[in-house]
Amino acid sequence: MAALKKSRLDAPDMMPPYDQEMQRAHIITVWFVGNGEMVGHLTGKAKCWR
Repeated sequence: MAALKKSRLDAPDMMPPYDQEMQRAHIITVWFVGNGEMVGHLTGKAKCWR
């Protein structure tokens, strides 16, 4: 297992598909969290202005 992990680290350009899937999920999560914070911030400001 350690040898397999080492060979994968030695060849970063050969990314396994499940790593790409995890990266995509991470990007989507970050995007949604960022948008949620932005929306919450704007609605919070709107409530303050009322």
